[in-house]
Amino acid sequence: MRKLVFTLFISFFAFSGFAQQNIDEKDGVSYTYTLTKVKEDAKFIYYSALVKAVNKNGFDVFYQGPKNKTNPFFATIEESNSGTSFYFEGTLSRLQLGDIPLYYLKPNASFSSTKEFKIKKDTNPLFKLDYVNTLDQISSLK
Repeated sequence: MRKLVFTLFISFFAFSGFAQQNIDEKDGVSYTYTLTKVKEDAKFIYYSALVKAVNKNGFDVFYQGPKNKTNPFFATIEESNSGTSFYFEGTLSRLQLGDIPLYYLKPNASFSSTKEFKIKKDTNPLFKLDYVNTLDQISSLK
């Protein structure tokens, strides 16, 4: 019975394609993803991806947002083979630099985004990180 349960357990994870990978780390913020294979057909493999950004600094990090506060992302991650994008936005601060709004990430703050996508069977998922804004201590912003 134990062998049967163990075999089913291993089969489930082999089919689901569960994997956790590091994408990158910059300015004390780490970017990772967890990938789960949802299904596959004759041409495509369908995945669900949970992409996460975590502030590993022991302090708040800030970045300058756009003046109009539209799309104030600190980073975007794209799965290159499907064109699926994940966007990360900090918390709007009451502080500003002139008329430029500031956004921040608290220490150990976690930001996540989950999306499903499909890619051709003969390709592997490829995640690319784009740093939209530099993250830094408030005293370093000018």
